[in-house]
Amino acid sequence: AAEEGDDGGIIEGEELPSVAAEVVDRVCRASQKVESPRALGALQPMIAMLLQKPDWKSAVAGLVLLRQVVEYIEDESTIEQMLHVVKERLSAEVPQVRNAAWGCIMQLATDHGEFVSGDERPMLLLPEFLKGMDDPCSRNVLICMEAFHFYGEHVEREDLEKFIAPLMEKLGRKLQDKPSIQREAVTSIAVIIGQLQDGFAPYRAALMPVLKNVIAG
Repeated sequence: AAEEGDDGGIIEGEELPSVAAEVVDRVCRASQKVESPRALGALQPMIAMLLQKPDWKSAVAGLVLLRQVVEYIEDESTIEQMLHVVKERLSAEVPQVRNAAWGCIMQLATDHGEFVSGDERPMLLLPEFLKGMDDPCSRNVLICMEAFHFYGEHVEREDLEKFIAPLMEKLGRKLQDKPSIQREAVTSIAVIIGQLQDGFAPYRAALMPVLKNVIAG
């Protein structure tokens, strides 16, 4: 089983297979240039096979491959399926799997932000961000908040407002955490301010002194 350090940091299998991911990215780019779906079609069964295996390393490998192909997928039903697969892994027992899943959420928000923030999807994903911010692994907290930066800027104000109280409660606590988490919390709050505009007013007075101290420190 994978292990975590005392502060929740991943100490086994820490590095994702970045070389393999780069190779997959190059294959996908080459496939796009020649307008051939064969490479992507060949990778999809491989991703499915890896994600069906019981060991966490296969799950991480499958999620890394999925993250690399997201940019090249245009079919919305496929994107929807990918989102469902990734969401299930956000609650995985093994921290490395959760980390890789958050990387996929960040990529989906980057490449398909309007789609993954549309319809009822924020009602499904925003609760996952709330849980992710309490992950016992600090690296997963960081990537969760980083993913929120990309996702939150696409979420409609009326959807975000439904979660603003618990989000601000958690982010307020993160401002008291170590510097790396403080920085991500500040950016997450900036995203919320950008989306809510005057709707953020009830939180501004209490939050601004804390933000000034964090930035000054």
